[in-house]
Amino acid sequence: MKRFKTCLGSLQRCCRRHPSQSGLGRQGKMVDYSMWDHIEVSNDEDEAHPNIDRASLFHWQHQARGQRMEQFQKEKEELDRVCHECKRKVAECQRKLKELEVAEGRKAELGRLQAKAQQLRKEDRGWEQKLEEMHKKEKSMPWNVDTLRKDGFSKSMVNTKPEKVEEDSEEVREQKHKTFVEKYEKQTKHFGMLVTGMTAKSTCQTTSTWCARRQPITWSSDALI
Repeated sequence: MKRFKTCLGSLQRCCRRHPSQSGLGRQGKMVDYSMWDHIEVSNDEDEAHPNIDRASLFHWQHQARGQRMEQFQKEKEELDRVCHECKRKVAECQRKLKELEVAEGRKAELGRLQAKAQQLRKEDRGWEQKLEEMHKKEKSMPWNVDTLRKDGFSKSMVNTKPEKVEEDSEEVREQKHKTFVEKYEKQTKHFGMLVTGMTAKSTCQTTSTWCARRQPITWSSDALI
């Protein structure tokens, strides 16, 4: 841990000396190194009083840090809940105001709702400001062994084999063709006799291509009816 802190201090000093070189990101923006200034990390290399059990000390420190993080998370969730509830009340009050503006003879209630809506909007701005301060406080909190172990992002991928489509054998294709001819022989001859001059090899090829585009997998009687 001492070696880690020494390397970290050297990196910070180097970044402060050459901010134009080491502090620029890929997009040319300055990188914020302030979050590296305070990292609460402890291990067996840290110094402790000889009369204090080292394992118990680390356990107490971790427990206290966990309680602080839990309390902060509860305050954040409560602030989010109150902020959303205030926004809901503002929207409900505005809806009632629109209804009263259409109605006549309810000026007293309209004025009361307008004053209430103004007060709710003021409270909403206050809650939003507190929520923004809470987010800033969360970003400025020092890292520790619990937050350092969290993944920045998580993505799972499962490789699956594509379904293999079995092609019909020559005998199966021949049997399907025979069944089709027996079933639609009358309709086929009818279309062939409509325009006798079109009964040619080119017509057969064009019709086959057109039918294949409509039904690329199986033949259907839709093209013949």
